[in-house]
Order: sequence, then structure tokens, then C-alpha cells
Amino acid sequence: CDCIPDVRQFFGQGWTERNVGRVQQDKCEFRGKAFSIAMAQSLARRKYEPDFYKHFGCIVVDEIQVFGGPHFSPILYMFPARVRVAVTAEEKTGPFGRLIRTHTGKPRVVSSQEVLKPHAYLAKNEVQPFYCFNDGALLTNLSRQRERNERLAGVIYSRGFERGRQVLAMSNRTRQLLEIRNMLVERGVPEHEVGIHAGKYETNRYVLYYKLEGSEKRNRLGVFETRSRAYTVIRRIERGDYASIQMPEALYNRLQRGENIEFETSREIYSPTQFELDNITHSCSIILATYEIFSKGVDVPKLDMGVELLPVGNLKQPLGRILRLKDGKATPEWYALHDYCEEPEGFPVPEAKILNKYFSDKTKSRIAALKKAGAKIKWS
Repeated sequence: CDCIPDVRQFFGQGWTERNVGRVQQDKCEFRGKAFSIAMAQSLARRKYEPDFYKHFGCIVVDEIQVFGGPHFSPILYMFPARVRVAVTAEEKTGPFGRLIRTHTGKPRVVSSQEVLKPHAYLAKNEVQPFYCFNDGALLTNLSRQRERNERLAGVIYSRGFERGRQVLAMSNRTRQLLEIRNMLVERGVPEHEVGIHAGKYETNRYVLYYKLEGSEKRNRLGVFETRSRAYTVIRRIERGDYASIQMPEALYNRLQRGENIEFETSREIYSPTQFELDNITHSCSIILATYEIFSKGVDVPKLDMGVELLPVGNLKQPLGRILRLKDGKATPEWYALHDYCEEPEGFPVPEAKILNKYFSDKTKSRIAALKKAGAKIKWS
């Protein structure tokens, strides 16, 4: 849970371990705890024991705006708590807003906290027209354009790392985060200065698995930087060259007996621990994060530069990550590309018109959010 480190900061490690419960996946700690911190995803997907839901007299919901939708709104009905506190930086209107106010009432307190006003730098970036059948496919295609990613990595390196900035670069494609991380390391950024802050994601490495004869269970044999290295190990085993390969003794004995062992390889699915995420948040000068994970419920005041790796419709929450007050903090800076396609006169390209409409709409939304935040906007 993202707020556990903050609880430790105020109450100490020992008190937190004794008095703060976690509710996440199969874990449900609430008895004997001063309070419990629950993941909304777990509450929405799982059923816990009946006493859990009746246990609380007060519930506090952060980022209440997401609880107006169909996936999370049932959570608001789960707890018959008399006292309900909801927090948001983005008050919802319409049907979703009415549903939320049914549970929370009208806003009682409006924060007057000041935030810093950023400088924003927008640059035009030409892309070649490409076909896409929905917004998701469009963003995936855009995230895989190497020349565009090189340009973004150059911004992070020259405007961020070389100037001592604390950078947050955001995308909703983890493959793009991995590629840009590699580009930054190639430019000379130390590996320990670049962290990927995301949930479970697919890496560029490959895992070699094996299945024992008569079993469907996949066992992990090793992790390799490339697919070809994994297949090299498979070929060595097929030749009977076991000495150069580290493997469990049980597997070695079965191979020696001539049993049929099935091997396969696939990309590594990596799930970082909370300790790893905390370390990235507080130690890395460049954080490459997903919008989903880092746009809400995260407080890292040191961040003073943001980079929009993929266009996002609502910039308010991502932009807010770099505007927090901190003594001695430099004026925050936000960087984004305005993508566009050339439309040759006399040669209409339907894909270009569709893409340009999409890119223009995102830029209009981006500029509106920047102006509302009091940003000075400069084009290049």
C-alpha cells in the first residue's frame, strides 16, 4: 500500500508493524489494529469474512473520484460505517458525481494549499501516418516509435539528468518505459538513478521453464537477457551437456534417466515488491512510471520535472505530481510532444486526418490543464 511509508515516517517502524493492518489480495488484517489500509482492487475483486465489513466505524477513501465508476462504486456500499471521509483533487459531476455525493454529502472542506506554478515546454513532433482501429492501438503504435522515444530520452537526459532535476516521466505502456530506460543508460545515466515504478509488467528478459514428465506445473530454470541465450541452454541440454548448466539436482537426475522433460521460454513477468517501489520513489533521480500507478495517491515533493511520454487526456493529476511545495525546490517544468502527421496537398491520407484530430484534441486538453495550473507555455 502506497501510504504505508508515510505512516512509518510519522509513527515509526515498530508502531506501524504492530498497529496498521493491510488488506491486499489474500491478506486481511484488521483485528487488533488501530486502522487498516486496503487496496481498492482487492476489495472489488475478493470477498472477505463478514466481520471485516462490520468492523469499522470510520472509513477514509482517497481519490474518491474513481469510485463513481461501475468497477469501484460497489465498494462504497460494503461498509456500514457511520463516519465517512473522502478526499479528491478532482470533484466529479454528472451521474458519477451524484453517486459519490450519496455516500459522502457535499464537500465540507476545500483546501487552500498553495502549489507551485510550472513552466511548460511543448514541441512539435512529426510522425508517419499509421493505421489504428482504436485509441489503445494508436497509443501502442506511438509508444513503439524508436525515433520518438529517442527524442524523449534526450529531453530527460539533457533537460533533466544533466541539470540535476528530479524527473517523473509517465506512460501507460511499460514496454516504452523499458526502452527509454535502456536509452538513458546508454547515454550515461547510472542504472541506480533510473527506476520503473509500475505494477506487474513484462520485461525485456526471458524466463526458461521446464515441465517434468506427467506434470503440468511449470518450473523456473533461469532468466536470460535474450531469447537466443535461453534457447542455447535448451540446445545444450538436448545434447546432454549438463555440466555447464546450473540446475536442480532432481532435474539433473531425471535427465540422466532419460525422462522426457519439456522446455519453453517466455518474457519475464516482473512484480516489484513494495520495498523496491519505495526505493525507486525516494532514491532515483529519474522515475519512469505508469499513469495508472503514479497519477493518484502518491506524494513525492522532490519531483520538479515531468515528461509526458504518451499523450494523456486529463493532465490534472499527472501534472500535480510535480507541483508540490518543498523548500528550495526549483520552478517545476513540464515537457510534452505535440505529434502530427503531414498531409500532402492533393494526396489525402485518411489515417493522417484521424491521427491529427486525436493529437489536436489531446493538445487542447493539455493546454487547458496547463493554463489552469498557471503555467507559462513555450512552443518549439
